[in-house]
Amino acid sequence: MSNNLLGNPHSESRSSRLSTAKVDDIRKRTLEFFHADPRHFDLVFVMNATAAVKLVVEALKHFPVPKTRGHDGEFIGPRLWFGHHIESHTSIVGVRELADAGQHCFESDAEVESWIRPAPCKEESDRCPGQVSKTFQVGLFAYPGQSNMTGRRLPLNWPGRLRQSEYAAHQKIFTLLDAAALASTAPLDLSDRDAAPDFTAVSFYKIFGFPDLGGLIVRRESAHILTQRPYFGGGTVEMVVCSDQPWHSRKIDRLHESLEDGTIPFHSIIGLGCALDSHRQLYGSQEQVSRHTTGLTAMLYHQLSALKHPNGTRVCMIYQDPAAQYGNSKTQGPIIAFNIQSDDGRWLRLSVLENAANEHHIHLRTGDLCNPGGLTKALGLEPWECIRNYTAGVRCGCRNILVGSKPSGVARVSLGAMSTPQDVQRFVAFIHQQYGSGKWINHPLTPPIQSAPLELRIHSVIVYPIRGCCAYWVPDDEPWNATPTGLQWDRQWCLIHLQTGEILKQKQVPRLMLVHPEIDSRRQVLRVTLHRSLMRSSILAQCVEVPLYEPEEKIISPIGRNRENSIREVWDDSRCSTAQVLLSQSPEIASFFTAALGISCTLAKFIQPLSLPEPPEGLSEQMRQVTVCRGVESPGSGSDVDSRGGIAPSGPASLISGRHRPRPIALAETLRVNVALTSKDWVGDQKWHFLRMGATLFEDGCHLARMKSMEITAEMQTPETFATTSPVVKLGWTNSGKGMAADPGEDSGCEVIRTGQVVHA
Repeated sequence: MSNNLLGNPHSESRSSRLSTAKVDDIRKRTLEFFHADPRHFDLVFVMNATAAVKLVVEALKHFPVPKTRGHDGEFIGPRLWFGHHIESHTSIVGVRELADAGQHCFESDAEVESWIRPAPCKEESDRCPGQVSKTFQVGLFAYPGQSNMTGRRLPLNWPGRLRQSEYAAHQKIFTLLDAAALASTAPLDLSDRDAAPDFTAVSFYKIFGFPDLGGLIVRRESAHILTQRPYFGGGTVEMVVCSDQPWHSRKIDRLHESLEDGTIPFHSIIGLGCALDSHRQLYGSQEQVSRHTTGLTAMLYHQLSALKHPNGTRVCMIYQDPAAQYGNSKTQGPIIAFNIQSDDGRWLRLSVLENAANEHHIHLRTGDLCNPGGLTKALGLEPWECIRNYTAGVRCGCRNILVGSKPSGVARVSLGAMSTPQDVQRFVAFIHQQYGSGKWINHPLTPPIQSAPLELRIHSVIVYPIRGCCAYWVPDDEPWNATPTGLQWDRQWCLIHLQTGEILKQKQVPRLMLVHPEIDSRRQVLRVTLHRSLMRSSILAQCVEVPLYEPEEKIISPIGRNRENSIREVWDDSRCSTAQVLLSQSPEIASFFTAALGISCTLAKFIQPLSLPEPPEGLSEQMRQVTVCRGVESPGSGSDVDSRGGIAPSGPASLISGRHRPRPIALAETLRVNVALTSKDWVGDQKWHFLRMGATLFEDGCHLARMKSMEITAEMQTPETFATTSPVVKLGWTNSGKGMAADPGEDSGCEVIRTGQVVHA
């Protein structure tokens, strides 16, 4: 480039012809690098591997088909079915949002094998898994050649076998191989055009380090599906007429010319030519790179596996697929995914590991690695746990939050052509020296118990109006009633499955955690909104409102059902008994929750308010006393700001918008506590205390509660562990003054609790 002037290839100038010639030569050499005969394959240059995937999907989604009526009178239009392997990259998984004929995640190799059957079957069963329409016009099956999380290498014979299938449905399906991870250290052999994928996405920086460029290798016999896409960009057409009678003619002589929209990155492509030369001079071939990296990875795996704490516990939890074997390049690539654990089985925060690695000039990748399916498979995370982690603050790439007993991400070591045995020894020594003693800790799970009385301040008051759904954070200026059964409106509603009559639970319906109830005390309504990810249907209302107190005359339904007919008995796990609920008779409410959750359900209200489970046996009157001072300073005072430590409470809006919430806020909701309190230790640092409120069980009107002082981490913490490990306390009030929160005009005699109150413990 320093000796030549290179011009835009879409011209006939001398500099442009030079660019075109060089690009054509590099395109041919790149195909040869993948053993792809240019007579049967073409290479389309794109920005990256994700852009290659998008090019295929957008063409399939808009593939023109005859718009006729079927035998049943239904209008047949373009319908896309999509299937993908669970270990696919996020860029592959995202295709499912365009699959209007249905989508399916194949959760194992065995499931793919059973789908690609060798013999035809009956026509009525000739359907694809997850197919929601009677038929579809075109389908796409995509999977990675190598998992970018664990490095496991998947079978490469699926495209050819699918193409040879006699099933009618299979004949409409194209295959897409994500070879971005595989091609970086393994030879990608496309010499057999009958066995090759229809489309192969590659990333050149992953192979050579430079340039930042991607490619889509297209099997020419499958190219027609791409060339009929509706969009055209500069350089892809021969003529365009701009008028009220629009017309254009596409380029058809060379496939890549009809797909490379706009000016191609010709400088980067010329850089790719230099990379091909350097790679051949340094490493010879990808076969040699594969042998080199396979040996190094086996060495690293065995040495990390041998690291143990003094008590015999393994230092590294390595996530290896049972079908993969380190040292076998056909089943395993040069990647090790792992987590560090202490001698007592606790997980090291990924942020701690990454910071230490940076200090030692070691480069790691941590987080979910843009492989959501592979991560949940390796860590054993259920869908409800993923959404719980999300509500606790875990996001893509998050490295600093642990929830419950399972990690939310992994660390990954990747070896390449330039890696050496000395690199392996250095990394193993780093892990051994930093974490092999068994003495490290992230932080104490529970701070030491302080014998001296504590003065705390209420930071936030939290209720959970609908069982299993998000919390409602009581506004700072609003007092809240402490009723004989606990905080008012706490866990007073639930969602009932209309077919089974069961109460919906988070583990069965994870989307419950994305439903946001709010108590509007002024208007006396329960308002329910949804996380933005659930607002998919155009007919779905923005919110629904339900009266907190429903007059008797409103209980009569439009179809004549009375109150007695709308009362149901349901099994309540939290009480270990049956409970009576008043089922909503509103079709609008049932439609709202059914559309949001994908399950036929409606709202119901407990007739008998729910309190905490029965107190433990042998309840002592000498238990720890916690006293709430009825007086409160002004919410706008400086002391109130200081008591928060600069952390404001976070209502539904923060989760709906997707903003990251402060860890104390997220943890309080994760543990389903009712009151978050703060105190200062002897050096002035802020400490946190959580309290879950129960019923009035004492003659003096005090409430049973569970209270725990803890560091702000969800590690090894769940609502169940909080309930079983938190000491039972006796919660009372002192000083004068009573009030009402929901009904200011009446005096119910309830105590109130609110932000800013001082608590003595």
